[in-house]
Amino acid sequence: MGTQQILLIIMSVIIIGVAITAGFAIVRHQSYSNNRGLLMAEVQDYLVQLSQTYRLVTTFNGVSRDLQGVSAEMMIDYIGWSSNPITNANGTFLIELEPGIPIIYVKATGKDPSNGKIAAIHGKIEFPEAKISVKVGNISQDASVADVDLLD
Repeated sequence: MGTQQILLIIMSVIIIGVAITAGFAIVRHQSYSNNRGLLMAEVQDYLVQLSQTYRLVTTFNGVSRDLQGVSAEMMIDYIGWSSNPITNANGTFLIELEPGIPIIYVKATGKDPSNGKIAAIHGKIEFPEAKISVKVGNISQDASVADVDLLD
């Protein structure tokens, strides 16, 4: 084999290696983006379920527009969670409720990392008007769902 042929083989291997590496990076980032979108949709769904629970009368498994004496454990029971936090294929979710404050928080962290970070979603619903706010961000992949703090 001639020198030119060997150089062409080496250059081909290098170009193919760079293309494969770039392809993996694109797929990894796409997976992270998809996970973030799924988390956001799921957090918004949980917030809507909490709003509906707030509005339902107690005979229909609601709280009759009264958060007095309601705990996070009661709310997770109302919306069908088995524990708090709960983990599914998309990530980990946590409901927080402080007694005497008419706000319920839902926090979420994703499962697909990108550059050492995972998607984090922080949503809240303010009562009595049931105003929903959601913020999207990133946290270290070593952080827990309780560490999510994106809202002011």
